[in-house]
Amino acid sequence: MGRLTKYCYYCKDRKSVASFARDKSRADGFNSVCRLCARKKDRVLVEKSTGVAVRINNKRDYKHEVVAVGYKECGHCHAVKPRLEFWSNKRAKDGKYPLCKVCAKIERRANCFGITVADVEAMHADQGGVCAICGCPETAVDKRSETKRTLSIDHCHETGGVRGLLCGKCNTGLGMFRDNIDLMASAISYLINSGYKGEKKSAG
Repeated sequence: MGRLTKYCYYCKDRKSVASFARDKSRADGFNSVCRLCARKKDRVLVEKSTGVAVRINNKRDYKHEVVAVGYKECGHCHAVKPRLEFWSNKRAKDGKYPLCKVCAKIERRANCFGITVADVEAMHADQGGVCAICGCPETAVDKRSETKRTLSIDHCHETGGVRGLLCGKCNTGLGMFRDNIDLMASAISYLINSGYKGEKKSAG
């Protein structure tokens, strides 16, 4: 039995699959944006002079849209961003990679583990957009692109299988402990025996 709910990439909310239009090109068979958000996006009409994307609502053909000069729509998340948010690509007609830097990074990392961006999105939705260990969202910022980093794809170093998505700190922590359960159990025992309760001791 398939999933009855799906995560909307636009409003960040989990909804019934009935709220999403069918899309055969996607792994789960549904659009990544719910119907309500899709209608909202298509009603956004802004003057070109403002430097913001201008969309023309066309129920029969969503390809009829205009993007202001200096902006580009990501081929995956469909967000309209400044062209600086896309890597250069000499082979592309417009000189830019079809996916924004955030989606391109996810795609590159996903390909390393033999999965798709849709698979990563599904895991992200199932985890509620937070780390599978600490339950917190990623807060680190990539120094190169100056954008917030996405959750890291954690995998088993022996089998290569993907286990889930972790924040940078938890992912680094597992690496430091070499994925060794006995070593991590020893560390937990050490903390318990030392009387550490996760609170800072007051001075004096």
